[in-house]
Amino acid sequence: MTAKKFRFQSGASLIEVMISIVVLSIGVIAASSYRYHSTLDINRADTQAVAGGIGWTLCESWRGVRGDPSYNPVTCLTPALTIAADDGPATPTGFTLLGKYQVTSNSVNYFVNMSWKDLTASLRILDVAVAWAQAKRGQTTLSDTDKQFKVVTYTQY
Repeated sequence: MTAKKFRFQSGASLIEVMISIVVLSIGVIAASSYRYHSTLDINRADTQAVAGGIGWTLCESWRGVRGDPSYNPVTCLTPALTIAADDGPATPTGFTLLGKYQVTSNSVNYFVNMSWKDLTASLRILDVAVAWAQAKRGQTTLSDTDKQFKVVTYTQY
């Protein structure tokens, strides 16, 4: 009788293939999660940037008319902004309310409070507060908001 020689075949075993699939799956899931959270962060940053732009636009527009207490952003900025009288953040203590408005941009509702206060006989402080819901898109009430941005400037009148 002759002795049989066993030959080992080269290649990957079933266990090695399964381990490779698990490692690859973990990498794909991690990359997907990173991409998802990056997209959320970009949307949050965009929403906050729009809120800041709305605040600055309203504040500078109002400052352009020297803080006139009869200023109406609905009539002055309607072609550029989707704006309507509505509810807005609380008026700061000691300030006179000009108006509360809702501005809609990119399916997000921003709630605005515009108020002013005379500091001296010719110097007026203008305060614009913008509130929005960071976590929920399409909110329709002020109670849904969880973020706020404030712009303050001065003007001589």
